[in-house]
Amino acid sequence: MHMIRLGLCGTNNSHSVVFSRLVNDPNLPAHEKVEGARMVAFFAYDDENVAKLKELNVSAQVKSKEELIHLVDGVLCVTRDGSKHLEEATPFLEAGVPTFIDKPLATSLEDARKIVAIARRTGTPLMSCSSLRFAPEITSHEARLKEIAPLRAGTVTGMGETIFYGVHAAEMMSAVFGSGMDYVVNVGTEGHDIGTVQYADGKTVSLQIIRDAKVDFRVIAHGEKGREEIVVSSTLYYPETLRRVVEFVKTGESPVDPKDTLEIIACLNGLVKSRETGTRIRLADL
Repeated sequence: MHMIRLGLCGTNNSHSVVFSRLVNDPNLPAHEKVEGARMVAFFAYDDENVAKLKELNVSAQVKSKEELIHLVDGVLCVTRDGSKHLEEATPFLEAGVPTFIDKPLATSLEDARKIVAIARRTGTPLMSCSSLRFAPEITSHEARLKEIAPLRAGTVTGMGETIFYGVHAAEMMSAVFGSGMDYVVNVGTEGHDIGTVQYADGKTVSLQIIRDAKVDFRVIAHGEKGREEIVVSSTLYYPETLRRVVEFVKTGESPVDPKDTLEIIACLNGLVKSRETGTRIRLADL
């Protein structure tokens, strides 16, 4: 079987080291090790994490993004700053290299749309998500969530800055409650976002992104036939996500529809705008 060659663009995110370890460290336990791929090359804007990557035998450090194109089967754009993802990913998308963009796809909805438009125009496979989407605690509840369906309401909690880290909570919401968000209202403050997300089919989810108190990643789902609570307490979402990235590079098919990713970015931007204006924001108007 062909060993998938992966490359990194940007190294200032701890995920660059995490993902490299999962495919390059032979001493990992089986439930963490991701088979079928190697991290072979990287492009760094600065020295952050470069030494750690070389320790993990990611041996080829290139001087430009264009050099990376010819060394890999797929690229992971993992720069922390989502506002740079459009510029970062464009050369790979234009060259037809399957491209994974770490969360968030972009900080602005305009940039996110441009990224998806380039991928569609060039026919290049594109995948973007938060690793929390594939947390085993969430994916293992799929059967139970179907049992209590249809879902009518819920609460999703996460932490951090609204877009950069709040995307984790929004991805969990999307994974459990699906797509089809209509509008958002944020009654929170600079310390925490308390958003109501109204779906077109009538579902209502309280999306809470907390910065001023201790919180965990948690989903509570209320369905017509029952209630289910999910707490993400492990970091096994990293290998689960990377396994899907490897399969994505092999097949060219993303497990996450770009339309869903755009909806998530719209939701988060809507939360910011609603907090700033004190108004309800329809996603279709953004």
